[in-house]
Amino acid sequence: MAAAMSVLSGLVARAVTVDRRKGRNSNCRVAFVGEKGRLQMRLFIVVVAIVLFLTGCSGGDGTDGSQTFSYDDVALFAGLDTRAVVMAQEEQTAACMAAQGFEYIPYVPRNAATYPDPGTLAMIPDAEYVADHGFGLTEQVRLRWAAEEDDPNPAIVAEMTGDQRTEYFRALFGASTTTDSIPDGCDSTGYDPDYIDAVRGVSRLQLEAVQRLEADTRYSEIMDEWSHCMAAEGFHFENRRSAILDHFGPKMDSATLSHDEAALEELSREEMLVAQADLGCIAPHDSALVEIAADYEGQLVGDAQTYLNYFASMVETYGSRPDP
Repeated sequence: MAAAMSVLSGLVARAVTVDRRKGRNSNCRVAFVGEKGRLQMRLFIVVVAIVLFLTGCSGGDGTDGSQTFSYDDVALFAGLDTRAVVMAQEEQTAACMAAQGFEYIPYVPRNAATYPDPGTLAMIPDAEYVADHGFGLTEQVRLRWAAEEDDPNPAIVAEMTGDQRTEYFRALFGASTTTDSIPDGCDSTGYDPDYIDAVRGVSRLQLEAVQRLEADTRYSEIMDEWSHCMAAEGFHFENRRSAILDHFGPKMDSATLSHDEAALEELSREEMLVAQADLGCIAPHDSALVEIAADYEGQLVGDAQTYLNYFASMVETYGSRPDP
């Protein structure tokens, strides 16, 4: 079945968000993207792209009155239309800004990327997807560029004087001056803390499940063979997840910030080569990896039951996730 190289691209996606404090009062688009990226892109990327896996087993037998969920539900937040959740927040932000005399147009970026169906925790690549997209990393950068270009709000800020822009950002983001400050501006008015906690919680559980899998000696032995195979192809990675992320993450950061088409093309070429080599080197271990991963997928579904019940309850208000 289709597997999730989106695990790699989704995790890298978190690293390409521009820091909200960079570029303040400099170039208008850079300033606005840097500022707005803190919350809008944070939640959107986390919700849509952080970890996408394939249903592998089910959890929750429904005997306690709770809904029965599968591994697919963990990956897709119980089918919740997360973009609708973020748009509702954007609309509240716009109302708050209007009350302070500023125009703000609600905007949610398009889907983070088009991936195959969520894959197994084992991250078995889909050959057709790899042939077209590699790991999906270059696509992440292009969609980040598109999100910046599509956002109507930088044009509004561009018409302001320096002092007006300062007041605008203060209204939007509050008076806090550090990235770890408690948000106190209009952009935080619509966020439901229970929703944020649930997003963070299920994402944490997903990452913990991956870490448990990677600590399994059976998995480590397969990674040793995979690493030797990749080295024979000219690529030196100790493991499939963190080493590949560490390699491509800084390059994605650079391309995202520079909008350098030549650099992105070079990144794409390298990505395709590594992804094709990975496809060949992991293929002999597909069945074994799926079997090992199944030992951890059931626990993940059970651990996430409370969060999944919460997401499922939100579907009535926000709707179900549309088909890609």
